[in-house]
Amino acid sequence: MEGARHTLKPKTLASYESLLRSRILPAFGQRELRAIKPSDITTWIGAMVSEGLSPSRIRQAHVVLRLVLESAVRDGLVIRNATIGVKLPKIEHTEHRSSSLTS
Repeated sequence: MEGARHTLKPKTLASYESLLRSRILPAFGQRELRAIKPSDITTWIGAMVSEGLSPSRIRQAHVVLRLVLESAVRDGLVIRNATIGVKLPKIEHTEHRSSSLTS
């Protein structure tokens, strides 16, 4: 994520760093990147769902982990990104109704 620092807005960067500290490092910080499997990502996502984290925040955490692993692939540290193809919780979109005046 180091290379992304110059392209991210300060608020986005702060959010990503928070997710890294609170969600990603506790789950994967002691593991070798090449040892992380898609099933580990699925378990991690399931745990966040069970904790009641919103689908939006879970997806944001997934984005940060995906960026970390994409960087590792580019640097030759891993041969594949374990986040690819992992199912994410759906974000429920509510229909906004506009009030209209009919004459």
